Amino acid sequence: MIVSKNISLGLLAFSFVACTNTVSTVKDSGGLSDSLAVGLIEKDFISLSLAWETDSVFITNESVLYFEEGDYLFVSNIDGKPVDFDGKGSIAKLSKDGKIIDLEWAKGINAPKGMCVLGEKLFVSDINQVVAIALDNSDDRDYYPIEGAQFLNDLSTDGNTVFVSDMTVGTVHSIKDGKVSMLMKGLPSLNGLCYAYGNLYGLSAEGLLQFNIEEGSYQVLNDKVQGGDGLVAIAKGEFIASKWLGEIWHIKGQEATLLLNTQKEGIQTADIDYNPKTKTLYVPRFFSNYVSAYSVITD
Repeated sequence: MIVSKNISLGLLAFSFVACTNTVSTVKDSGGLSDSLAVGLIEKDFISLSLAWETDSVFITNESVLYFEEGDYLFVSNIDGKPVDFDGKGSIAKLSKDGKIIDLEWAKGINAPKGMCVLGEKLFVSDINQVVAIALDNSDDRDYYPIEGAQFLNDLSTDGNTVFVSDMTVGTVHSIKDGKVSMLMKGLPSLNGLCYAYGNLYGLSAEGLLQFNIEEGSYQVLNDKVQGGDGLVAIAKGEFIASKWLGEIWHIKGQEATLLLNTQKEGIQTADIDYNPKTKTLYVPRFFSNYVSAYSVITD
């Protein structure tokens, strides 16, 4: 059932512009381990097959971002508590096949979580601010403090604007042309964001949401994956979502099917990303400190 809801709008006039977002440490990828060989779905012929895993070289890695232009991955490392202003967090660079390029490409961040690339900058959420790091010089940074923010989490972009969620406050903010605006509020436990096919989507305590920022409203497209973390679109109207405790879900229409569950093993599945060219899903393992990559099999 699709439920439409009105939300408070901090920006009355806003429109989307649709746009086109040093040591090898790879483990043997010889198929799913016993602990991971669960929940492969038959419906719609979607399944996951383990491609590779890194060693446990990261420190509380919360998010993975595939950077298409560079053909590599960014990995955010909290290295402490998610709300500590300790300057211990960092961003790593990882090849798309799991080899470490630079374990501390960008240092001195507090608790980095979600990421996106816009122009020549990597935008990273950091508790109550967004840090924009130059791709060609990680010491060159811009800072966007967000008034009232408590737990900035995921980021996404339409190619002109960066959108950022605050999970604690339940808001969506935007950054455009250097200006920060509060777009929406009243979104319980909003986390993952995904801009795809001309729309902004999100995961909250209510499930999968589709936003209409101009009207100040949203629809609950699917209420079966509530309290989700990472969100990626793999086709129009079709998503893969993670839940932090260790679940990966396939969402299509009003259906949702569990692809992977590692809760019993205590292995988390945090903010995921997807490479559409190779159909590869990247999964940060948070407290387990490694990254897994899965082939998404749709045949």
